[in-house]
Amino acid sequence: MSKNASRPVRLMAVSLMMLSLVGALVACGTDPPTATPTSPPAAPPTPTAMPAMADTPVPADTPVPTPTADPWIAEWDALVAAAKEEGKLNAIQGGSQGRDFAGLMDHFEELFDIEVVVTTGQARGMADRVIAERANGLFEVDTWQTGGIPTGSFGRVAIADSFIPVRDWFVEPYASNPDNWLNGEWVLGDVDFEDILCYASNVRLAEWVINTDIVDPAGLQTVDDLLNWDDGQIVMTTDPRFGAEGISTITPLFVSEAGRAWYERLWNEAKPTLTTDVGQGLDGLIRGTYAIADIGGAGDTQLQEALQLGFPIAEHEVAGFPTWRVGGGGCFAIFENAPNPNAARLFGNWMLSEEGWNARVDTMNQIPEVIGGSSYNSIPLIEGYSVDHIEPRLRLAEGESWYSVQTDPNAEQIAADALAWATEVITGAGY
Repeated sequence: MSKNASRPVRLMAVSLMMLSLVGALVACGTDPPTATPTSPPAAPPTPTAMPAMADTPVPADTPVPTPTADPWIAEWDALVAAAKEEGKLNAIQGGSQGRDFAGLMDHFEELFDIEVVVTTGQARGMADRVIAERANGLFEVDTWQTGGIPTGSFGRVAIADSFIPVRDWFVEPYASNPDNWLNGEWVLGDVDFEDILCYASNVRLAEWVINTDIVDPAGLQTVDDLLNWDDGQIVMTTDPRFGAEGISTITPLFVSEAGRAWYERLWNEAKPTLTTDVGQGLDGLIRGTYAIADIGGAGDTQLQEALQLGFPIAEHEVAGFPTWRVGGGGCFAIFENAPNPNAARLFGNWMLSEEGWNARVDTMNQIPEVIGGSSYNSIPLIEGYSVDHIEPRLRLAEGESWYSVQTDPNAEQIAADALAWATEVITGAGY
């Protein structure tokens, strides 16, 4: 694969048509008779000179204006050169994005000849590590990329003044213009609306995971069927009190009267087991300690690995309200004092260009285990970007339009209110 630098450009195809006219003269017949001269031929007339036109100006060629170089092109070329000089990108990608973006990171590495080192894991643990390192003067990471909302792990890192403002690194011509985004503005995922740029929102049907030795799928068709299980047989790994995953799950319920009623019944009647350890929840499901599990997007990687190993578990779609959930989908930030700041800026701008987004879609479509994952099922918040790979049912479910806390003008207050409500429900149920 070519390792030459690439920049997003528009190509215009120009067709040229040539017309050719060919004349053919054909002579035919017998030889003409020889003429008999009767008198000497007349002398040719003396040519008359054309009058001089000394005062007529000679037309000059029309000047061709010199094209003005696009400042973006020069800035991009300089950025590519500086990033190549650094030669490395240290990135954090939490949750399912470490898997879903693997193809894109390989493509970026080959395209720009820049070594990419990705750290993956649960966002909460990575946030703890990064905050502690930076407090001790260790600056080893360039970028952070996960789903996220202000009250989640991503937001904690931002509160620690770890990131540079989006306006200081975002220069890509189309996507950097807020007019080209939903609602005509960037979607910023930190409490100060300054440092974390969110570029996509997940829209997924609420799929649960069942132990196939215990659960008959025919008896688990609607969300109300979940309420019939005995105490503790359902395990929940999306506690809204500890991370963005849980908040993004309960927010659509909070804005609906039916959703609030169902959520309160779940905790008071089914009394699910609650854990923030995805591995622990999956292990209990595999062993039969639990019959049903709610594994959020942060556990997608572990879930897919368990499914491939042939354990008696399966994903199971449950109908009825709520049949959909939304989440961060994708947010990005660049660290202050990053060891490779130019490579970080190059990746951020390229990833959010039309070229980068198309490469993201293409690389996801080429990896079977990625299809269906959180990042795969995300709708871009940038107008005009492709969502052809997303099934229509994931955008709309049973007539209910998807709702995203990130695209609402009152996003911060809605998330805070949803968290306060869910905390009261869970603690009131004895947790």
